[in-house]
Amino acid sequence: MKSLFLSGFVAIILWVYPCTLQAQVKDSVYLPELIILEDAFEKVEFQLGADIKKVKLGSSVSNQSLADILQTLSPLFFRNQGAGLVATVSQNGFAPHQTKVEWNGMEINHPMVGLVDFSIISSNFISEAEFSSTYSQANPGSMALGGVIHLKTNNENTSRSSLQYEQAQFGKYGFQFDVSSKQNSFVKLAYSQAQNDFEYYNPVFGTREKRKRNANQSIGFQAGKRFSVANKELNSTLWLQHIFREIPGAVGTTASDATQQDGWIRLSNELVLENGEKPWKFYANFSVDKLDYRDTLLASAGSDELSKSLSYKSQIRTTKRLLFSRTVWSDFNLERLDNWVNTNNYDELKFRGITRFISHSTITVTKSIFLYPIIQLEHFSDFGWALSPSLGTSWEWKKNRFQWFGSISRAYTAPSLNALYWPTLGDPNLKPEEAIKLEFGYRFKWENKTLSVKQSSSYLLADIKNGIQWIPVQSQWRPQNILALKQQAFTANVELKYAVQSWYISLVSTINMAESIIQKSRFEGDESVGNTLMYIPDIQFKQWFQFGIRNVQLDVNYQRVGNRFINLSNSDWLDPYQQVDVRISGKKRFRRMQLECGLYVNNITDERYSVIKGYPVPGRITGIIIKTTLN
Repeated sequence: MKSLFLSGFVAIILWVYPCTLQAQVKDSVYLPELIILEDAFEKVEFQLGADIKKVKLGSSVSNQSLADILQTLSPLFFRNQGAGLVATVSQNGFAPHQTKVEWNGMEINHPMVGLVDFSIISSNFISEAEFSSTYSQANPGSMALGGVIHLKTNNENTSRSSLQYEQAQFGKYGFQFDVSSKQNSFVKLAYSQAQNDFEYYNPVFGTREKRKRNANQSIGFQAGKRFSVANKELNSTLWLQHIFREIPGAVGTTASDATQQDGWIRLSNELVLENGEKPWKFYANFSVDKLDYRDTLLASAGSDELSKSLSYKSQIRTTKRLLFSRTVWSDFNLERLDNWVNTNNYDELKFRGITRFISHSTITVTKSIFLYPIIQLEHFSDFGWALSPSLGTSWEWKKNRFQWFGSISRAYTAPSLNALYWPTLGDPNLKPEEAIKLEFGYRFKWENKTLSVKQSSSYLLADIKNGIQWIPVQSQWRPQNILALKQQAFTANVELKYAVQSWYISLVSTINMAESIIQKSRFEGDESVGNTLMYIPDIQFKQWFQFGIRNVQLDVNYQRVGNRFINLSNSDWLDPYQQVDVRISGKKRFRRMQLECGLYVNNITDERYSVIKGYPVPGRITGIIIKTTLN
């Protein structure tokens, strides 16, 4: 694996620098920003000791789920069970529950399952997504074992309204409506549904069949308002969502009649008391999440037919910057997070409260060397105290051109409530997960009026103690502490933009290689020692190409996902797959109205594959998008 990391590193280096040397300078032209993967070379005050990237979602995106977009345009890997089914994120090989997900500063990991299903988050409601293997940059959030993903909904000061309609194969259609004003307010509404009755190959009977009971329906609403009085500002966003979907089950198993309903009410509030060099902010976030699962087959097995759950969350945070000098400053954060879960699966109401203190500091050693010490102290109502310090550094070798970075950190994650209390399967004796992580890499940037070149590479090494994995035991999945894991990942990203007169080209390439090896036996005779954990792709390569001339734009997305083992003995695996998506769109202006039309073909090569064994995904899908904008 080490040789694979080195080969990828050298290949990227040999590719980037010739491109830089051969570039020609021509007249400049404005390059419209639609969806762009950015590296964090540009300073944003601090936290450049880690590899931090951002995906911006522009106004001209389709009605896809957030999982579909981030799977294409980021190094993240999504464990997708198929169209309309659960899609959970894996960053650098870490398990989905080990990655913290925040929206507008609110932690949205479900307290029962400990993770986030990205398939039920519409991209229409997200302005940008930022992810880091260590901590969040845009928001002073906390560190997590598998890193942080921060989702943000922006309140733009524009007067605009738009209506978008999309229709595609397999009964998929939906619309999006949004309106915003210069009074710092906006309203968004999105609806979508799909039958997902695509054809797939059933290896059990050797026949081609249609996917049944795989429909889904989603409706969401967002509204936001920014209030300003003197030097104080309040930004509030309300998000309502309801999702209904059928659960078809795995191919070759007993037919499922299961259905699931998800929904939430989320309210985020950010109050800025002071601005400028020493900001003081206060966050008050609240949410109610519903998760209901019905399956009559459970009743025949002696369980409740309906699993019904409501979870309540409140999160209060205050952050204040202290400027000790022009070269030393700190952000101090004090946070209280309370989770309540009421479900018929537990004997009683479950509660977890977390009190968290975090200090983020920046120390300017010289004009080109910086240190970023972080102290995170947490108290869990059910596990006690945990200290997670971090020390990052960066060195600008060439001013605004080349930068080295690195960090060492300790991370801590408590078990989810399902892992502890799920009937007959949970283990109340599970221990919290701990990790020591080392990350280092570099960033390079070069640009002129017409050409921009950005390139970054990073290497992550982690030693994990008591890592929690859901492992099949006698045909049932149970959570277990794996005593010791060694994890490593290499990521490289290249972004090229070239614009001249009426046309432009943009190219983004990303490669990610990861492995997680079991180091210590869980029991005598454990054959998994020395093997790789399940469903971690050994390599991912993604490339996004965009070409535009006047009012016409072509997008081509390519991705290849490598082998994934599907058992701990590493004797069986899923073969690599590759996918190509193509979209062409055009727009026309009529005074105050703009009309956009687009045609897309996803999986144009009709590749048949599974991300999770037994859950097929659709083949080729063709769809159209029509959007009108008034401003």
